[in-house]
Amino acid sequence: MIRGIYSGAAGMNVLQEKMNVMANNLANVNTNGFKMDQAVVKSFNEQLINLIDTGKDIRKLRPIGNFCHGVTVDEINTYFTQGVFQQTGHDTDLALDGEGFFRVSGAEGDYYTRDGAFSLDNEGYLVTSRGYTLMGQNGPVMTEPGKNLKIGSDGKIYLDGVEQDTLDIKNFDDLQKLKKEGDNFFRVENEADAGVYDATNFTLKQGFLEKSNVELVNEMTDIIAVSRAYETSQKLMQVQDELLGKAVNNIGTIK
Repeated sequence: MIRGIYSGAAGMNVLQEKMNVMANNLANVNTNGFKMDQAVVKSFNEQLINLIDTGKDIRKLRPIGNFCHGVTVDEINTYFTQGVFQQTGHDTDLALDGEGFFRVSGAEGDYYTRDGAFSLDNEGYLVTSRGYTLMGQNGPVMTEPGKNLKIGSDGKIYLDGVEQDTLDIKNFDDLQKLKKEGDNFFRVENEADAGVYDATNFTLKQGFLEKSNVELVNEMTDIIAVSRAYETSQKLMQVQDELLGKAVNNIGTIK
């Protein structure tokens, strides 16, 4: 009976974590380039249950079955499916149709993002909302006053028709090695372990932004289902508690 309470509590913890993840997805449904997360659940390792047999000369264990203590959240996976595109007409808004991430540089190193809402700082560099600089293969991407910025579908950068550089678009063999750092940026602890390489299978769309890949209707449906499952688990735990209370309080009255 106590095992039932512990298993129910473990299930409720998992459902709560799922709701937290889905709530974060819903909160970012309008965030440029946001990639949705999903909680991956696994069972605790089963334990062998033994019955102690007491004989005249020796006590021995007799297996009578297995018992699982419930489930837990194993990890949070990010889904890197592509979002839809929104045309803005702004030359500094960029979107990647296909694989890859923009490489941007900050004081603490390199970050990667699908959010192409860049702007110009006072020195003419293309920067993110955090002030991270968009990187080309030869260095930071910048413009000059009065010159027309054009970025081709292959990522080549032009000022007044003269080629300057190429965007440094990266991709990874193991996308799950990318860890979210907030504000739609990813970091990689070990680029070699993640299998970083120069992305080529993409089309750069200037004047567009990639929107979130969260599917609003599906996410709302899932969070309702999880909420109901949480309520059901809560009621089952209350029943287990009531039965345990009766067993404890009435055991002394049995004659």
